[in-house]
Amino acid sequence: MRYGERGRTDNKLVIHKQTISILVGAIQQLSVPAGSLILDYQVQGGVIQVWYEFELGHSTMVPLQVFIQATGHETSPAMRSRVNYATTVQMGDEVWHIFDHLGKVEGGGD
Repeated sequence: MRYGERGRTDNKLVIHKQTISILVGAIQQLSVPAGSLILDYQVQGGVIQVWYEFELGHSTMVPLQVFIQATGHETSPAMRSRVNYATTVQMGDEVWHIFDHLGKVEGGGD
């Protein structure tokens, strides 16, 4: 599990997904329930999706910040320091490297 181990719970778990836009070089922010586990990023139906698991009953939302970079493109060190590598996906001839951060980023806006 990417964002820490979840202790034993009696609450029901559910998996949802959201579409990720390809905004190369910019951080986009999604909202996911607090305590979510980011499971995977993949291409489905020609778009990038993120799957995450959370306990039912959580109404507090937290930011999921996603940064997409193409192979061979430059990125500022300041931008890269705000996110962690998650995975690489391919869409036809395009290769996208996905970085993310779950929760508020200290000292930075979007």
